Amino acid sequence: MKTNCRDQEQNHFSKKEKVLGQFFTPKRVVDFVLDFVELNQNKKGKVADPACGDGIFLKGLTARGYRDVVGIDIDKEMIESIPEDIKSSAVVLNKEGLLDDLENGFDAVVGNPPFSAKYGRVKDKEILTRFEFGKNRKTQAVEILFLERFIRLTSQDGVIGIILPYGIISNRNLKFIRDYLFEKTQILGVVSLPRFIFNKNFSTSSKTCILFLKKCRAENKEIFMSIVRDLKDLREILRLYPTRKEKNSLVFWTETQDNNLSPEFYNPETKKIEEELKNSPLEIEKLKELITNMFLGGTEYGEKREFSAEGEPFISAKVVTNLGLDFERDRRFVSRNNRMFKKGALVRRNDLIFVRVGVGCAGRSSVVTSYDELGVVDDWSYVIRTKEALSPYFLSFYLQTRYGKAQVDKIKRGVGTVTIPQALLGEILIPILEDQDQFRALYLGMKKSHKEGDTKKAKETLCRAVRIIEKSISQKTAS
Repeated sequence: MKTNCRDQEQNHFSKKEKVLGQFFTPKRVVDFVLDFVELNQNKKGKVADPACGDGIFLKGLTARGYRDVVGIDIDKEMIESIPEDIKSSAVVLNKEGLLDDLENGFDAVVGNPPFSAKYGRVKDKEILTRFEFGKNRKTQAVEILFLERFIRLTSQDGVIGIILPYGIISNRNLKFIRDYLFEKTQILGVVSLPRFIFNKNFSTSSKTCILFLKKCRAENKEIFMSIVRDLKDLREILRLYPTRKEKNSLVFWTETQDNNLSPEFYNPETKKIEEELKNSPLEIEKLKELITNMFLGGTEYGEKREFSAEGEPFISAKVVTNLGLDFERDRRFVSRNNRMFKKGALVRRNDLIFVRVGVGCAGRSSVVTSYDELGVVDDWSYVIRTKEALSPYFLSFYLQTRYGKAQVDKIKRGVGTVTIPQALLGEILIPILEDQDQFRALYLGMKKSHKEGDTKKAKETLCRAVRIIEKSISQKTAS
């Protein structure tokens, strides 16, 4: 039996999910999107929000004096909840935002369409075949179809402001979308938003961005970008943007590489740090040149996930802290006789365990210092084995310096959670300090303090090691 496309879209965008889910858009973000669009418009013409939900963008548009405003939404109940004063100033249509026939009809298209991470992917062939991004595919992410829809609804030289999952501007497997944007539009700006801004009551940590486009062909040589760490910064961006005055990572313009549109990738603060390292008289190597191996841990899930009363220690991401391995945080064991035991995930002394995934833990690292810590690492972490030229103790501390952190932050990927690709981790720059032995003693002292419950002293030791490394790099660079 064929699924009705309207039924499927209704499934995606129910009123309850829109109101309570991740797509509640903070007013500060709405105001910023509309103000930025207005800065790039020649006139206040016809404007649409193809997934208008509770009408927050419509409200902002009518308040700014737009007289020809159209909102579209599949959810009849949601439309009925829009206040009457907004309905009296805008045309609100209860229809499929992906299947209407209003192409090239708007001077601006704005909004925060649904994300597939929340609602699943579109499977209906009738919908998919009407999109370049849907043709010859069994499924497609709904936000990708909406992005194409926004562009098609916009008239020539019209402006688009759309909130999207971060992966669209950064993930390698979605480069075909960015290629389309570079071919069909002028990219006016990309603004990286902080996590946890969409309804904090539900702890939605999705990483998102705002993409601003103009429907015209352009060279896209230099693109405006911004990394927002607090929504209060949005007003400052609007103040600085017209003046073209750069301000650290908050406001900057950059040429892109390989159509990557991630502001974090081009962060001028990170670029400055990388230049410091490259200009340093210290020997600088990529991590991949200083290791004998880097491999992913392993585990089982579902019915196969079985722990034992004794056996090999199970090293989860929770155990890995920047103050050393802490099994008090998660003490579990794996028997060599069950499927949870992964021989290829066993660690050795002096291995560095690096957490590769998780919003709160990606980037943490610990060194295996004793035989009682030898165990099985789960698949949230990489195991790194260094060559003689690189002490794992120095490496663990270095990753907590501003030089290490900036480079790790640059390569973080992901929307719902954070991931750090192994290939990109191997590219980070490592300075080779002559006296690395001192960091083993510092690390063991820090770990001893932490194990004895003196966390303050352990953190002081960590800070001391970080200062030594940063001072060594900066002094060498200055000289």
